[in-house]
Amino acid sequence: MVSAWWAEEARQYGGIFSEHDDRYDRTREFVQIMKGLWTQTIFSYHGKYYDISDAKLTPKPIQRPNPVLYAGGESEKGKDLITSACDAYVMHGGTVDEIRVKIEDMAYRASRSTCHRSVLLAWQPRRNWPASQTSSKALRRPVSQVAP
Repeated sequence: MVSAWWAEEARQYGGIFSEHDDRYDRTREFVQIMKGLWTQTIFSYHGKYYDISDAKLTPKPIQRPNPVLYAGGESEKGKDLITSACDAYVMHGGTVDEIRVKIEDMAYRASRSTCHRSVLLAWQPRRNWPASQTSSKALRRPVSQVAP
């Protein structure tokens, strides 16, 4: 899930590039709609951004309860969305220590989340990192899991 980070890209695809927190609120509604369409035979949703009545989506995804939803974000609003509505937190770049801090932060957030969900962590290391930078025990695998 991308809540839009670049106004020009949003314009190119016909998207709406609104204020930062508003974009995450819109994404939250979109996730609720997709999950509803994936799990219910007939789905209706009436929110601030979307108004859908008696929608049907077939075929349903084979992944249960839904396909893995990956999202990135560094703001409070973004991290709240990830730990409450998405399945994986995507991190791009950063030093081993910076990534470690992000993992600890997301573990803390997941432990406080009322939805009691696990959050996968996906990390894309920098291309020019020396091997010693990517061999940290805590960061040995590009994907790990933070349980509540």
